[in-house]
Amino acid sequence: MKKINIKKYLEDFESDISLAKANHFEAIIIPFNDCEVYPFNNINDKDFIYDIAYDYGWDIFVIIDLITDTQHIIDLSLDAA
Repeated sequence: MKKINIKKYLEDFESDISLAKANHFEAIIIPFNDCEVYPFNNINDKDFIYDIAYDYGWDIFVIIDLITDTQHIIDLSLDAA
Protein backbone atom coordinates (compact mmCIF):
# COMPACT_ATOMS: atom_id res chain seq x y z
CA MET A 1 0.00 0.00 0.00
CA LYS A 2 1.32 3.42 -0.85
CA LYS A 3 1.89 6.01 1.85
CA ILE A 4 -1.11 8.18 2.65
CA ASN A 5 -1.07 11.58 4.26
CA ILE A 6 -3.63 10.91 7.01
CA LYS A 7 -4.34 14.56 7.71
CA LYS A 8 -5.03 15.26 4.03
CA TYR A 9 -7.08 12.04 3.67
CA LEU A 10 -9.27 12.93 6.65
CA GLU A 11 -9.97 16.38 5.23
CA ASP A 12 -12.31 14.67 2.75
CA PHE A 13 -14.39 13.46 5.70
CA GLU A 14 -14.59 16.69 7.72
CA SER A 15 -18.34 16.99 7.25
CA ASP A 16 -18.87 13.36 8.37
CA ILE A 17 -16.69 13.95 11.42
CA SER A 18 -18.52 17.17 12.30
CA LEU A 19 -21.90 15.47 11.90
CA ALA A 20 -20.83 12.61 14.18
CA LYS A 21 -19.68 15.13 16.80
CA ALA A 22 -22.92 17.11 16.52
CA ASN A 23 -24.91 13.91 17.05
CA HIS A 24 -22.87 13.10 20.18
CA PHE A 25 -21.21 9.93 18.91
CA GLU A 26 -18.08 8.80 20.76
CA ALA A 27 -16.14 7.83 17.65
CA ILE A 28 -16.17 7.36 13.90
CA ILE A 29 -14.57 4.70 11.71
CA ILE A 30 -13.18 5.90 8.38
CA PRO A 31 -12.00 3.03 6.16
CA PHE A 32 -9.33 3.36 3.49
CA ASN A 33 -10.96 1.03 0.99
CA ASP A 34 -14.50 2.40 1.15
CA CYS A 35 -16.13 5.81 1.15
CA GLU A 36 -18.68 4.92 3.83
CA VAL A 37 -18.03 6.01 7.40
CA TYR A 38 -19.46 4.50 10.55
CA PRO A 39 -20.10 6.72 13.59
CA PHE A 40 -20.65 4.79 16.81
CA ASN A 41 -20.57 4.78 20.59
CA ASN A 42 -18.78 2.18 22.70
CA ILE A 43 -15.27 3.44 21.85
CA ASN A 44 -13.81 1.04 24.44
CA ASP A 45 -15.48 -2.07 22.98
CA LYS A 46 -12.73 -3.44 20.72
CA ASP A 47 -14.77 -6.54 19.81
CA PHE A 48 -17.59 -4.31 18.51
CA ILE A 49 -15.14 -2.27 16.43
CA TYR A 50 -13.55 -5.38 14.91
CA ASP A 51 -16.96 -6.94 14.24
CA ILE A 52 -18.04 -3.83 12.31
CA ALA A 53 -14.81 -3.88 10.30
CA TYR A 54 -15.18 -7.58 9.48
CA ASP A 55 -18.87 -7.13 8.56
CA TYR A 56 -18.02 -4.34 6.11
CA GLY A 57 -14.81 -5.96 4.85
CA TRP A 58 -12.52 -3.19 6.05
CA ASP A 59 -8.89 -4.28 6.47
CA ILE A 60 -7.40 -0.90 7.29
CA PHE A 61 -9.21 2.06 8.78
CA VAL A 62 -8.88 5.06 11.05
CA ILE A 63 -10.81 5.36 14.27
CA ILE A 64 -11.26 8.91 15.46
CA ASP A 65 -12.08 9.14 19.15
CA LEU A 66 -14.34 12.19 19.25
CA ILE A 67 -14.12 12.44 23.04
CA THR A 68 -10.32 12.77 23.25
CA ASP A 69 -9.85 13.95 19.65
CA THR A 70 -7.29 11.22 18.93
CA GLN A 71 -6.80 9.06 15.85
CA HIS A 72 -5.84 5.40 15.65
CA ILE A 73 -4.95 3.49 12.49
CA ILE A 74 -6.02 -0.15 12.62
CA ASP A 75 -4.66 -2.63 10.08
CA LEU A 76 -6.41 -5.98 10.44
CA SER A 77 -4.31 -7.49 7.67
CA LEU A 78 -1.39 -7.42 10.12
CA ASP A 79 -3.47 -9.40 12.63
CA ALA A 80 -4.10 -12.11 10.02
CA ALA A 81 -0.42 -12.55 9.19
